[in-house]
Amino acid sequence: MTAEHEPKGPFYPEIVGPFLPEFRVTIGGYKVPYVNARLLDDGRVDVTIDRRFGMPDPVSREEFNRWIYILANAMAVAAGYSCHGENCTPINPFKIGMSQIGSVPSPKPELTLIDGDKT
Repeated sequence: MTAEHEPKGPFYPEIVGPFLPEFRVTIGGYKVPYVNARLLDDGRVDVTIDRRFGMPDPVSREEFNRWIYILANAMAVAAGYSCHGENCTPINPFKIGMSQIGSVPSPKPELTLIDGDKT
C-alpha cells in the first residue's frame, strides 16, 4: 500500500468479516448498508451492491478507498438522509430554513391592455 493510501483518521474504509458468505464495509465504524466487499488474495476488492449489482472486475484497494466514501454518502442522501455516518439526520423537506443576504428589488412587469372590441 502506498503512503497516500495508508489509514488516515477515523474515516478510513474497512472491510469487516467474514459474515459468511460476505464481508461488510464500514467507514468510521458505521456500516455502509447494501454494500458487500470481498478482499481477494491479490489485494483487489470484489464489490457487490444490494447483493445484486457487482463490478465487472475487482478493483484495487486504493481505488476502492477513493470512491467508497462518496458512494456511501450518495446512497444516504438518495435515501433521504443528510449524509452517511455519525452526523446523519433525516431531512424533513417541509422544514428547510431559507435566508437571503440582501433584498434585490424585483422589476415590475410591463402590463399592456388590449381592447378586444376595437379593430
